[in-house]
Amino acid sequence: MRDTLAVVRSSGSRHMAETDLEMAERHVREGELRIGRQRELAARLRRQGHFDAAEAAYALVVLFAATLREFRTHLREMLRKI
Repeated sequence: MRDTLAVVRSSGSRHMAETDLEMAERHVREGELRIGRQRELAARLRRQGHFDAAEAAYALVVLFAATLREFRTHLREMLRKI
């Protein structure tokens, strides 16, 4: 596994460099947050009576959860190689 900087990205006026491992950890963290926000949105839509939109929002939760499982698998594989 390469232990070099994977990404240099702009965050406002700051530049942040991260390793492949840091990027994988960030993907998991952000995925967890994204799922939480999407669940809240879907629940709010349902409470407001927007049932079709709520169903679509819940479908995205399922998709996001599958993606998060892939992110976690990738992170575990990276950690095993250390």
